[in-house]
Amino acid sequence: MNALHFVLLFCLACVFELMTLPHNVPGNGLLLTPYWLLILFWIQALKNQSQGTVYLAWGLGLLVDALLDEVLGTNALIFSLVALIGQSVSPRWVIYSRTQKAILVFFGLCLIGLTEQLYLEIFDQAAWNMMFVLRAFTSALVWIGYELLRSHALFRKMGIGI
Repeated sequence: MNALHFVLLFCLACVFELMTLPHNVPGNGLLLTPYWLLILFWIQALKNQSQGTVYLAWGLGLLVDALLDEVLGTNALIFSLVALIGQSVSPRWVIYSRTQKAILVFFGLCLIGLTEQLYLEIFDQAAWNMMFVLRAFTSALVWIGYELLRSHALFRKMGIGI
């Protein structure tokens, strides 16, 4: 993934991150919104093993914190953790099945959501809730869709019809 594609996907993920689904349920729209930015950084970390990926994630997290007027460092910590975890599992990632990958993404995002909740609770900015589990579940569903689309594109490149 070259730099231009990553910047375009980052902007698109920011737009999706700011949208809430569904709009007709007041206050509960965020529950069904996946962690778009975290999924993007997870994919980037799996593909790019350089240490610059972690620094890029940290810097973009600070930018998102400043733009969203959140506690400075929240998204920087979360994004850099995702990049670091993604790089640590990257060598073994190809041997996992689709089900194992979806489970790892789910539990990884649950752990990241828990870290975010604890970080915000330290600064007394958020009450404790279990919203991150539902968002991790919808993110795992998005990951399954990504894997299916990626496998179909790979089969089309190889000339195998599905």
